[in-house]
Amino acid sequence: MEKGSDIQILITDTHRMYAEGLKAMLRMKRRLGNPLVAASSDEALQIMEQQPVDLLITNVQLNGVSGIDLVRKVKEKFPCTKVLTVTPKDEPDILYEIAGAEAEGFILKNAGPDQFFKAINQVLSNHTFYGDYSLPGLLRGMVKPGKNGFSQNEYGLTQMETEILRLVVRELTDIQIANILKMNPSTISRYRKIIYRKTETQTLVGLFRYALENHLE
Repeated sequence: MEKGSDIQILITDTHRMYAEGLKAMLRMKRRLGNPLVAASSDEALQIMEQQPVDLLITNVQLNGVSGIDLVRKVKEKFPCTKVLTVTPKDEPDILYEIAGAEAEGFILKNAGPDQFFKAINQVLSNHTFYGDYSLPGLLRGMVKPGKNGFSQNEYGLTQMETEILRLVVRELTDIQIANILKMNPSTISRYRKIIYRKTETQTLVGLFRYALENHLE
């Protein structure tokens, strides 16, 4: 994780005691700053309208309202915000929804501190965290192939952009990709922006989906 103590985390959970307990646990790590707490989807969105949030940690159930809907709204309005969902069970149906909403990861509600810190570190470092599950495997059951079976890449990405995309969906950092391709990390960063624009995606999970749809994984 490259950021320092200026990281802003927002915890959204109907159960205030759980949210406050998680907040207290995260404050043990100075680099995670002072997390905010919201008790509802509406409150979370209001907070995010007022200030930038680097990471949203949200329960998948918020007083009968789907936390997945909150994830979708956040990804639509604040695509740069990372999302880690909290779920009581790792049932496939729930995980399909989480991946479909393009959350960067999930963690079980009864997970211990070490697992929580690992998940947060992964997500804030531009990686995904789906535990023992394969994110491409989850997405593969939801994607549709390119039109007429042809990859959109044939008239979209250049050969270099395609190669970088394949490395991005392997969740390599800009520095790692730069080392492989013998390029400057800042150049890789610029390529990432171009790839996001051309593929009309805004998240890492969105790029996974695009790559699967166009057989570029």
